[in-house]
Amino acid sequence: MPFPLLVFGHHPDDALQTIYLDNELATYQQTKQLLAYGHRRIVMVNTFRGDVYNRDAQTGFERAISDHHEATGDVLVVPNDDHDAFYTQRLFDLGHRAAATLLELEQLPDAVMFSSDTIALAAMVHLQKDGIDIPAQLSVVANGNDDYARLFNPTLARMTCNPEAVGKLCAERIVHLMKDSDAGVSQQAVPMQLEVGDSIKKIE
Repeated sequence: MPFPLLVFGHHPDDALQTIYLDNELATYQQTKQLLAYGHRRIVMVNTFRGDVYNRDAQTGFERAISDHHEATGDVLVVPNDDHDAFYTQRLFDLGHRAAATLLELEQLPDAVMFSSDTIALAAMVHLQKDGIDIPAQLSVVANGNDDYARLFNPTLARMTCNPEAVGKLCAERIVHLMKDSDAGVSQQAVPMQLEVGDSIKKIE
């Protein structure tokens, strides 16, 4: 009996069985939350411009901004050029470069969004060393599931998922495909939840 192939992640090939985190919806909801908190100038930092994950995030961000006529949203591209560096070190470097770029702006935005906890935390450290009070001067949000994000001060606000629930869902899909070899191709999106940390504030 052939073993079925299941891809975890949003893959552009519609012929593959996939389960993926709905990053477009997550970023849309996260942006709407910032807008509900009174933020009107929001920047999204895009560090992996070519991949599906960041493309979906940018789509969700721009859709939420377009729904709110008083808000402005900009996408800040920080190129991910050093492909030879260790992955985590690369994320640290991206965070530092994103923070440096933000500090060069004529005026800080109300809030900045990152695609990864690690990039966001590295940026927060850089900004705090430069005297930026988070969240008093700048709210920071991210999208990730790293446990150590809760150890930072302030704790990071982010969109996250339940890894155990996602793993169970993947296992159930594989078992189903093993039992039914004629099952049709399916792409299933998994919603994410907003974990409100101390890195965002309400603007009165």
